[in-house]
Amino acid sequence: MPNPTFHNLPQQKREQFIEIALREFALYPYELASISRIIKSMGIAKGSLYQYFKNKKALYDYLIQYAGERKLEVTGKYLKDTEADFFKWYRKMHTASVLFDLSHPDIGLLLNNVSRECYSEQLDNLSLANKEEAIAFYKNVLKQHVNSGRLPQKPNYIAYSYILMQTGIGLLDLLQLQLGISLR
Repeated sequence: MPNPTFHNLPQQKREQFIEIALREFALYPYELASISRIIKSMGIAKGSLYQYFKNKKALYDYLIQYAGERKLEVTGKYLKDTEADFFKWYRKMHTASVLFDLSHPDIGLLLNNVSRECYSEQLDNLSLANKEEAIAFYKNVLKQHVNSGRLPQKPNYIAYSYILMQTGIGLLDLLQLQLGISLR
């Protein structure tokens, strides 16, 4: 997470920093992302970055939190609206999610990268932890729909949740293939 000096930056400089760092981690997985490229784009000394963040991992963690919060601002209303038919709800939520990713490609790509990160000592198993959170979320939503009678039978919660999570991850890839676009 950021040091207090980061929050003391003028808002425009803080936003520029976030934009440049997001772009770096959107274009490259964690291991290949470069602090040197970030500071070069910012036109600051390397020491300045370390006044804002303890290390690369702290910056990455902050960007993941920042990106997740921005996306949640758009998709959050769908997370709470579980009154509809489950599959209608799922479609609405993921449509909003994909539209957000298309209109905020750096955030979408960063979050996509997080879901695909391989195990590393620095990241521990970030991708697995991220997937476990998504599975827990879907499991909770499925249970709400089963308990309310909106899903006709009790599914294998873990298996269905895993399938829903993987489908969500793959939707952006599918759209890129079908539409011939690249967020990069």
